[in-house]
Amino acid sequence: MHYVLSGASSGTGHVVVKRLIKKVGLENITCIVRPTSQVSDLQQLGLNLHRADIEDPDSYRDLMGPSVVYIDITHPRYYQHSLAAFTSAGKDSDR
Repeated sequence: MHYVLSGASSGTGHVVVKRLIKKVGLENITCIVRPTSQVSDLQQLGLNLHRADIEDPDSYRDLMGPSVVYIDITHPRYYQHSLAAFTSAGKDSDR
C-alpha cells in the first residue's frame, strides 16, 4: 500500500504527514507539492516529493492506482481535479 498526500506543506498537512510516517513508514508516502511550495520541512523528513499542479490532473495521474491511498488536504475547490486524476488513473496502463 502506498500513500499519496496532497496539501502536505500546510500546517494541517505537516501534522498528518508526521503521524502517517509513524504508522506506515517514510518509504510508503509520496507528497504532491506545488513548484512554489515551501518544502524544506518535508525534505528534512526525507519524504518523496512530486512537484505538480493540483489543478492539472495529468501532472500527477501517474501516482494514482489501485494500491494507492490518496489523502487530500487541499482546499475543497481543488477536489474535482484530484478526483479526476484518481478515477482516470490506470486507464491507459496496466495499473
